[in-house]
Amino acid sequence: MTDTATPSQAPEVDQADVTAETTYTVIGFWYDSEPVATGAIEGEHEVGGGDSVNHYFEGGPWALPVRATDMDEACGKAEEAMAADLTAERDAA
Repeated sequence: MTDTATPSQAPEVDQADVTAETTYTVIGFWYDSEPVATGAIEGEHEVGGGDSVNHYFEGGPWALPVRATDMDEACGKAEEAMAADLTAERDAA
């Protein structure tokens, strides 16, 4: 006979696990000195290339790994982080 958990014996589900953050690599470009996220891929990935698009976008492409609960949140967090980095660079200059 196989042991099975009845509802009263089932382990409690930790809500933090349900909405746990995961890493997403967000890819975007700079437009009018603003970061624009174009998409996200689950996981942390090395991203290369894109130099050929620099003549379309003054700042070129960018990629940033962030922790988020979903891809939309990841894109928002990445845009905020990239904008903050630009502001910090300008303030340091």
